[in-house]
Amino acid sequence: MTFIVAASMKDCAILAADRETFAVEAGASTATGNPARKITKTANGFITASGLVELLDPVKQRFAQGNPETIGEMLRIIEAEQEAFRRRHGYTSGTADWIAKTSWKLTLPMSIGGENTIISAAYDPASNGLLGISPGTAIFTFPDAVSESEQAIVTARINQTLAKEDVGVVISAIQASVEFLIAQGRPVSREIDFAIHTLSELAEFNTDGPGGFTG
Repeated sequence: MTFIVAASMKDCAILAADRETFAVEAGASTATGNPARKITKTANGFITASGLVELLDPVKQRFAQGNPETIGEMLRIIEAEQEAFRRRHGYTSGTADWIAKTSWKLTLPMSIGGENTIISAAYDPASNGLLGISPGTAIFTFPDAVSESEQAIVTARINQTLAKEDVGVVISAIQASVEFLIAQGRPVSREIDFAIHTLSELAEFNTDGPGGFTG
C-alpha cells in the first residue's frame, strides 16, 4: 500500500503520497519500483488513495472530469465505481475485501460555523461517508511492511509539527519520516508528491529527497 499523509491545518489541507507501486499475487504485494503519481487535482480540491488500480483510477478520472462539488456527489461517484467493480468480478468475496482495503483521502472546501475553510477528509466504507480530519491532526496509510512501532514514530513526529501551523515544517517532517522508513528497509519512494489546498490556491509540487523540490 501507498504511504499517504492527509493533514488538516488552520488555514489549509495537505496531502502527501509516495510513488511506489505494488504487484499483487496470491494475496501478497511486492514493490515493483515503477513510480506512479497518485494525487489527482480537481476543480475543488485533491484526491488520492491506496488500493487496487482497477478500483482507484475510475474514481479519480470521474473526480477530475466531473468536478463534484458536494459531499453527496463525491460519495455517489465512489459508491458507483465500487458497485461497477463488484459487478465486473461477479460479486465474489475478494471484491469486498479490496473495497474495504481501499483508503480514499481528499481535500475539500467546507463551511464550519459560518466560516469558509479547507479540510482533509477520509472515506469510510462502512458508513459510505466522509470523516473530516480536525485541524492540527493527520491520518496515514502505510505499506503493509511498516510495523506498528514504526507507524507510531511517524505519526507522532508529523502530528507534533502540525501544532506549529507551518506548512514548511510539516513538509520537512514528512520528508524526514520517509527517510526514516527507507532506513528501516520499507518500500517507500523518496520522491513524494504534495498537494496544498488553501482557500485561494490549489498547489502541487514534489520532492525527490531531502531538500529537493520541483513545482
